[in-house]
Amino acid sequence: MWQGLLDLRAGDTTVFARTISPAMTSIDSKRFYVSLSPYVTALAEALCRRGMISEAAEVIDASVARATRTDDKCALPELWRAKAEVLVASDGDEAIPAAESILVEALQMARTYGFRAWQTRCSMSLARLGHMKGDAKAALDAIFPVTEQSVDASDIGAARPTLTGREANRRGRPRRY
Repeated sequence: MWQGLLDLRAGDTTVFARTISPAMTSIDSKRFYVSLSPYVTALAEALCRRGMISEAAEVIDASVARATRTDDKCALPELWRAKAEVLVASDGDEAIPAAESILVEALQMARTYGFRAWQTRCSMSLARLGHMKGDAKAALDAIFPVTEQSVDASDIGAARPTLTGREANRRGRPRRY
């Protein structure tokens, strides 16, 4: 599955149907284990980048439903964050209010349970929404409280382009979510 994710990120859109989806089906409910949440969210992000939005939504929605049903508080903030990203990728600017609501809830849960990495990632997603809305202050406010606490977190490096408004995709174009 991990090799499939790497292949998808490299541009092979056929790998999802050929390798990843069958592998996830074969491991059935094990795909919802906490250790696989980062994989599921990375997969959804890679699918979105390749224009496979419905597949990303299917993967994330199943994972969110399972985590909600089992009350998996560890995985939910990151899964909700990914769900918000998929929603914006699917519906664009119209999805910003719904995505923002999901992200605020995810961030609150991450704060409640002290999940700093999830706090950082939720804050980064909120910051990107702030930029999409043209609200730099909201973007900065979303990131700053986390950066004060998490100076060494690797996700903080991703904040710099967002804060400066220079975030770009691999082709050098402004990143759109």
